[in-house]
Amino acid sequence: MAQVYGLGLAQLPWADGSGLRLAGHPIGGVNKTYLDAVVVPQIINNLRIAPGTLPLFLTYDVEDLLGGGGFFLGYHNVFNNGQTYAVSSYVDSGLLGLQVADISVLSHELGEWMDDPGGNNFVPPWGHVGQVPGCQNNLEVGDPLSGSNSIVFTPGFNYHVQDLAFFSWFARLNPSIAVNGWYSTLNAFPGPPPVCF
Repeated sequence: MAQVYGLGLAQLPWADGSGLRLAGHPIGGVNKTYLDAVVVPQIINNLRIAPGTLPLFLTYDVEDLLGGGGFFLGYHNVFNNGQTYAVSSYVDSGLLGLQVADISVLSHELGEWMDDPGGNNFVPPWGHVGQVPGCQNNLEVGDPLSGSNSIVFTPGFNYHVQDLAFFSWFARLNPSIAVNGWYSTLNAFPGPPPVCF
């Protein structure tokens, strides 16, 4: 049974929440530090969610604010006790001019959580692709392909699901051991990434 709990922006401390309009469209903002330190632990503890369960916090057109003016639309994390969770925004198409729509951010975060729930699955350094301007060495399967989506057609709605990189791409396996010898779900990469410095 799913349980839904709401936390309106009006309940957030001024320093940790914001609301604005872009092209007449309302967008909310929540400080990630506040979310991780106050909101998520309180909900997990109050609901007595066991570490074997994935709590998924889904918002609508809400960005997670970072210090220094940065933002993102979703993330996955883990507490010291091993409790993992994910935060994602269901977004209207073209929000903030990004190539995201409906569940693309959610599919990105769930794919990454499944491959690296604790944030400690390390791979050879890669980067300078997708949303990664430098080098990183974690198995973040959505980051190299952010904004690259496929469409899942249903009778009432067409959902946007993000392309995800396969392990073979990160491990620089040639040929890829993945299905069809591909390096991502949409075959976006012709081969493994170059060494990142």
